[in-house]
Amino acid sequence: MSDELKPCPFCGGVPVAKMEDSDEKTAVISCRKCPAEMSRHVHWHEDGTSEMSELVAAWNTRAPDEAAMRAGYEMAAKEAREIGVFLRRFDLALKDARERGDAG
Repeated sequence: MSDELKPCPFCGGVPVAKMEDSDEKTAVISCRKCPAEMSRHVHWHEDGTSEMSELVAAWNTRAPDEAAMRAGYEMAAKEAREIGVFLRRFDLALKDARERGDAG
């Protein structure tokens, strides 16, 4: 996973990542343009480095846009209709088999 920060999800500004007081073991990503900020407790290694990948991943997470959501819903609805057609055909075939005495 990349530790490259995406622009601020609110204003598109440039984010900056920093470590707060080492006693608190807190990493902060904040926007330079607006008050958006995200912080997390991070694990510090004995050599003084820390793992910020979870914080970076959280900052970089974006909600899907409306067009993508609509396309996903339309695809799910189409699949549901196809499943419904299949189930109706299966039900008719089963009913027909029972009437002929082929099914138990």
